[in-house]
Amino acid sequence: INAEYMGNRSVMGRLLQSLGCACGMATDGAEAVARLRQGERFDGVLMDGQMPGLCGWDATKEIRRLPGGDTIPIMGVTADVSAETRCKEAGMDEVLFKPLTAASLSEAWQRAVRNRIHSLNRLMGSTPVTFPSLHEPHFLDAV
Repeated sequence: INAEYMGNRSVMGRLLQSLGCACGMATDGAEAVARLRQGERFDGVLMDGQMPGLCGWDATKEIRRLPGGDTIPIMGVTADVSAETRCKEAGMDEVLFKPLTAASLSEAWQRAVRNRIHSLNRLMGSTPVTFPSLHEPHFLDAV
């Protein structure tokens, strides 16, 4: 979970935990990118778009350039409904608008994973790629 404010990280963390997820936290885009660059592995990222320093949009672009960064589902989180295009242009798979619900998070995760699977299968050719689903325990370790 990558969000500037502790309250937002806490809410997102509780929502993910209610879905059976293990979570990691980052306070800004630079920290999220650094953790991935150092080799931490995450099944998905919840990325707040607007943060000081390295914003979520630029952090997403950085993540996508990392080895394996094109395989990570990234879900943008914002209160600004006009930011959807910016999130997609940055490389986010899905955009969630605040306030979040467990249902909206679950649905966005499923769509983001499907998008990544399709992308990976195109790259891999005949070797199908699969991801865990919400019905499997601890389906997501998130930044």
